[in-house]
Amino acid sequence: MTEPEIYAALTEIFHDVFMRDDLVLTPTLTAKDVPGWDSFKQIEIVIATEEKFGMKFHTRELDRLQNVGDLVAVVVAKFLLTPPAAQSSSKAPAALSGLPETPRASGSSPSKPRTCAPRVCSCTGVPPRSPPPHPWAAAHR
Repeated sequence: MTEPEIYAALTEIFHDVFMRDDLVLTPTLTAKDVPGWDSFKQIEIVIATEEKFGMKFHTRELDRLQNVGDLVAVVVAKFLLTPPAAQSSSKAPAALSGLPETPRASGSSPSKPRTCAPRVCSCTGVPPRSPPPHPWAAAHR
């Protein structure tokens, strides 16, 4: 998908969200430039964009957005990272799209989910701590 096609699709979204056909999207357009663009409208724009392009945004991507040009850049980047076969196929379930696959422990069966607690944290390699006992727990034993 080309950048002009993305701008055309986003223009439709903005017209629908703001119920105004006079909005012209430019790379430097910000919320300060559009009356009524508040956090609720921002959420509507994000959801409509995700639905239109069949993608999910990560919070860190949304936090970096400063203007419409940044939004277009994120959409373009996601299209470049997505293989063409995946773009033309049906969309992944919303709960699974954009999430990395969880690594499996060696010897574990892919069809059998892991039911025990991990011995160490997969991020830090540190064993999980038990919560401290409640101060009055010893008195009630």
